[in-house]
Amino acid sequence: GPDGVQDDLVGMLLAARDEDGSGMADRQIRDEIMTILLAGHETTALALFYSLHLISRHPEVEQRLLEECSGILEGRVPGPTDLDRLPFTRAIIQESMRLYPPVPGIGRAIKETRQFGDFEVRKGTQIFVMQYLVHRDQRYFHDPDEFRPERWLDGLERQLPRCSYFPFSDGPRICIGAHFAMLEMLT
Repeated sequence: GPDGVQDDLVGMLLAARDEDGSGMADRQIRDEIMTILLAGHETTALALFYSLHLISRHPEVEQRLLEECSGILEGRVPGPTDLDRLPFTRAIIQESMRLYPPVPGIGRAIKETRQFGDFEVRKGTQIFVMQYLVHRDQRYFHDPDEFRPERWLDGLERQLPRCSYFPFSDGPRICIGAHFAMLEMLT
């Protein structure tokens, strides 16, 4: 990679720097790698399972997927640089994670007491944000219960309000392996 930095996970973690210029301790690097390798495999496998299940029930999607892959890949196995070159393949994965998020709900502790309409949520309260429900909200998705990968092809993700689609969570606790998971599912 550029400037002698390895173009792999370990190299990127070794090269990462905080605002003060310090790097990660060896233990933190090990912990990050273990999180990506162990926590990421089950969720990635589940996302692939749902993607394949949905493809098997929609032959027109399968046909379009095969056409895209054969046209771009020309018989070779996809690699990291192909993610952006296979927009329909990516759209299938996005749509699958919208309908069946590998983690259907995320728990969080409220940092400050907040008022939501007539309901007060006190500091320290544990809440769950249910991706499964948000991803099927008609305010954000036309025909929300339908499998329609093409909905992602015209930049839908950039047009959606924040946290209306969040298969990898969001904010300071966003999944560190989100990009890696997408690459892993593609390849």
